Amino acid sequence: MRLGGVLLAGAAVATMLTGCSSSDEDNVRTALSEYLDEVGEKDYDEACGYVDASAKRKLGEDCAPALSKRYANLSSGVRDDLDEIDVDDVDVDGSTATVHDGDLEVTETRKTTKKDKDGKKKTTTKTSHHAAPDVSSGDGFTLVKSGDHWLVSAGI
Repeated sequence: MRLGGVLLAGAAVATMLTGCSSSDEDNVRTALSEYLDEVGEKDYDEACGYVDASAKRKLGEDCAPALSKRYANLSSGVRDDLDEIDVDDVDVDGSTATVHDGDLEVTETRKTTKKDKDGKKKTTTKTSHHAAPDVSSGDGFTLVKSGDHWLVSAGI
């Protein structure tokens, strides 16, 4: 009986540790996706909310105008892609996370509605994936944990 309790306690600890790691990875995915979404929408004030203080200092001026300059030449197609970014793989090491360019992809879902031969509407959903545009100059992104939040610190 005691052995079973120890095994259950061990399994609970393993689940909690895995959950913490997964939670950090999910939070990194969300923070980077939101940052890139705001860049795509040219909402640089919001994007700056996902940038850590040291990266803001490296920009050398107010964050929003600096990001506006940095991303000024993005095409509308690239901006659209940034709205659909999925972060596939995240490497978390303590309070630092790395996302390589190859771990970013664009997921597009298209729905089409057509009438079949009986006049009934039929909706078809098609999902496609392709490599995300490189907006980090090939370096990927580094994020740092600040309290409960993950912020972009490199790759801007």
